[in-house]
Amino acid sequence: MFATVVELVNYYRDHNLRESFETLNTCLNEAFIPKPVYIAIHNFEATEANLLSLEVGQRVYVINRAGESRGWWKGRSGSRVS
Repeated sequence: MFATVVELVNYYRDHNLRESFETLNTCLNEAFIPKPVYIAIHNFEATEANLLSLEVGQRVYVINRAGESRGWWKGRSGSRVS
């Protein structure tokens, strides 16, 4: 149906994914951009429930940087998100 992935993505920007995927009731509004991965270089012991404890070498996937002005990012490591 589509000669390239770009054609497929462009089509589903204007057409609902439900046409081909019954449980997806949405259009493609944004491009998928893989989240950056960072490796902890220091240990950090979380002092509150909304913080991630980190160990040297642990991978952290940054979800957003909305709190950057306060020195914090939102990230995921394993099954924890904070």
